[in-house]
Amino acid sequence: MDKWMINFIFFFTILHIGRGAKFSGPLGLSNGRLRVRPRPPNIFYDPGPPRNPMGPINPEEFKICPAKYLSGNPITREKISKCQYFTCSPGGIYKKHSCPNGLAVQVSVRRKWQYDRTGVDYMPCTRISLGCVKPIAGNGTGQISDTPVEICGIDLVFAADISCSISPANKAKVKKFIIAASSSIPVRSQYSRIGVLTFSDKVYHVAYMNEFTRQSQLIERLKAMTTEPLACGTRTDEGLREAREKYFSKMFGSRPDRQKVLIVLSDGFTYPTSFQKDTFYQANLIHKANIQTHVVGLPNLKLLNPPKDAKGKATNRFTPEAAREEWLKIASKPENVFTLSSFDQLFLQLNQIVKTACFTI
Repeated sequence: MDKWMINFIFFFTILHIGRGAKFSGPLGLSNGRLRVRPRPPNIFYDPGPPRNPMGPINPEEFKICPAKYLSGNPITREKISKCQYFTCSPGGIYKKHSCPNGLAVQVSVRRKWQYDRTGVDYMPCTRISLGCVKPIAGNGTGQISDTPVEICGIDLVFAADISCSISPANKAKVKKFIIAASSSIPVRSQYSRIGVLTFSDKVYHVAYMNEFTRQSQLIERLKAMTTEPLACGTRTDEGLREAREKYFSKMFGSRPDRQKVLIVLSDGFTYPTSFQKDTFYQANLIHKANIQTHVVGLPNLKLLNPPKDAKGKATNRFTPEAAREEWLKIASKPENVFTLSSFDQLFLQLNQIVKTACFTI
């Protein structure tokens, strides 16, 4: 068969397939069309018809929460963006929330809602997304006067140890201190900004500097802050790393022209102990980043009842001296190490830091 005939048969076949000629074979063609698997409807963005087309949805069906965090509301079927999520409280009470500024809901969580109408029991906003970055009040054109004004403010981050080795009473004191300190500083876009994180087995997010536009909103978040970790551990190294890389980053509200201050509240015992060298390494990186660091030393429960070796002799792992060694490595200078009994001194020093960090805009 010559070349001309082969080309003729090829184009003739293609022409008839395009017109709907019946053809099926190993190429997956049927009725002249490729069999393409239909894409499932995107339930997340298209809520579709209600379950009961003859009337409203019965809320009684949803009184049992499928999960604590969801990417949709089964009652209202409201459309939400990747920057939002719903919480479900006992009794089927659904409430919409926004992710922290700059974060979006995990894709896997959104798919759980899209395909299975379920969610997760952990905070779903962990994915960094520029599409979820919101402007802060006072950061827009025309919102600030052209008149020169003296501004006093710092970028402040609290990193609080909530590990199992700290008593509930001392955790309550730490929480009270953070709330009191945050209330005493003028928190505004052009003044001071505050971020807060806690750490134990891992880092737990509380607030970014650009997450709240008003001081009252920040205080409400701090009052709702939990001091009970999901698991035990004291990953001070991770707390320091997150503070430097994320909480002091421009994306989450830190400003290049402001004094950066980090207050670490810790018992001084990184655990597992193999990570203590990482704590020292992260502390060194913080010092190189010109972040002024203060430490509030918290008493460790094992100081009261230290573990003993096989011979019944108390080990020297958990001693005040060992704790102070870690505190001194973290603090910018020895005078920046405080204790629970010297909170007042830190208050006075913090106020002085804010007053001295002034400039004219």
